[in-house]
Amino acid sequence: PAAEKRQPSRKNDDVPPTLTRDDWFTRPWAMKAPAFAIADGLYYVGNQRFSSHLVVGRKGMVLIDTPHKEHCYLLLESIRSLGLDPADITLILHTHFHCDHVGATRRIKELSGAECAIGRKDIKRLKTLSTMQFTLEFWKTTLPYFEPFEVERPLEHGDVIDLGDKVIKCHHTPGHTPGTMSYTVDVTINGEPHTAVLFGGPGLNFLKVKGMYYPGAADDYARTLDYLESLDADVWLGAHPFVNRTLEKYQRLQAGETPSPFIDPQGRLRSLRIKRNNLERLVAERAEELERIDGTK
Repeated sequence: PAAEKRQPSRKNDDVPPTLTRDDWFTRPWAMKAPAFAIADGLYYVGNQRFSSHLVVGRKGMVLIDTPHKEHCYLLLESIRSLGLDPADITLILHTHFHCDHVGATRRIKELSGAECAIGRKDIKRLKTLSTMQFTLEFWKTTLPYFEPFEVERPLEHGDVIDLGDKVIKCHHTPGHTPGTMSYTVDVTINGEPHTAVLFGGPGLNFLKVKGMYYPGAADDYARTLDYLESLDADVWLGAHPFVNRTLEKYQRLQAGETPSPFIDPQGRLRSLRIKRNNLERLVAERAEELERIDGTK
């Protein structure tokens, strides 16, 4: 009989339509995306589904998030395509402990000797089975193993990463996980100053997936939205490329659009407001269950 035609998963409308969830791991080469400069010294080096960003300064090179280990070679190819050497990475920053943000960290760490940093409140979960449990329950796949790594720099709200001509500021923005960190960095685009912001945990799946919710997470997320809305930032980065339409904006950039489509303060604020509406809806739908977890019922 003819082979059954592969149908794309629609469990998440943000899934690239030509790829199934199985494809992400069994056909990782299909996840390849272009690497490119968003601003001076700020690059996208992720793939079609999982974001990684590179910040290059006089004093070092910082990688923000690593994808699943199956996609590590794509990350290395992306960095090298920019004329940069992944062995020069001095620090790996993480937005949170989930496997799609830390999966290739050990490999990059062993290649470069870079230190690793993550929100202090996520370290315990990183060192337990939480990362693997999340892998099994959310990704619905039995990845062979998770590759653990040491964290040299536990992050707190207000920490800064000084790269000489650039400073990355760390913001504790819990909700998605207890230790989720977001980052801002001042950059220039066509000689003009801007501030880029990366919301480290935009996903509301913590309200849907077994084991992801922790007591008070919904309230934490609501406060995080308030805080992020108050930041003065106009270059919007995505913890996943679909969050801010990274690759669509890249195509617009390639077509010569000016000003840069990544300068999108209204898009960022609109996204936060949509997140708030969705948060309120999901909390209302699961009110009794969340009250039990929070200990208010």
